[in-house]
Amino acid sequence: MPKSKRDKIVSLTKVKKKTKETKGKLIDEVRECLSKYNNLFVFSTANLRSNILIKIRQHFKQNSRIFYGRNSVMAVALGKTPEQEVENGLYQVAQMLKGPCGLMFTNEKKDNICKFFDEFAEEEFARAGDLAPFEVVIPAGPVHVDDVEDDEEHKKWVTGSFEPQLRKLGLQTHLNNGKIELLERFVVCKEGDRLSSDQTKILRHFGRRLVEFRITLLAHWSKKKGFKRFKEVIDDNTEKMDEN
Repeated sequence: MPKSKRDKIVSLTKVKKKTKETKGKLIDEVRECLSKYNNLFVFSTANLRSNILIKIRQHFKQNSRIFYGRNSVMAVALGKTPEQEVENGLYQVAQMLKGPCGLMFTNEKKDNICKFFDEFAEEEFARAGDLAPFEVVIPAGPVHVDDVEDDEEHKKWVTGSFEPQLRKLGLQTHLNNGKIELLERFVVCKEGDRLSSDQTKILRHFGRRLVEFRITLLAHWSKKKGFKRFKEVIDDNTEKMDEN
């Protein structure tokens, strides 16, 4: 009896496995940077968005190299213990590679890097699971995107084709001369709410960016001065300057 074609399992995706070769390449690249760049920073991220990280990489591409992710492999490259470290003090850098963090190798002056990241922040749309930092209310009346100028002439009105989507998300709306109107005040979220997928969709439709992408420098290392921790996160989630 001929074999049925319907019994065949067809893979629709191809995923490259992380081989020893790719890990070895990353280790070599990290170690090469130790001799190529004067300064090494450990940083953590809040509300990471890959497009913004790409912008930062582009900004510093002339004199820097940023590694993000693969913490365990980067730690191996630096050396996890005093006996394994490639240079003095690097095992302390390796110990900090936990959670959403990365390494920045650079020939830029230390003070310039600190100033840049101290001032750098970009507002972004929240994702499901994020906590709402404040209450967001959509007032009754004509619906417009909120991230543009406030004067009536320059408001970006939400097109009528969006009305079915807004209704599906729980908003009471109707069309008036091709413009969507909200029939009653709608509370999207309250301060401290853990946002659902539907809430984040509504916030995006209305242009409400609730979270901020930030990079925090945790420590610095150089061959001349060794390892220096900038900030220490303590149990109550406050930060204090390291006294060492």
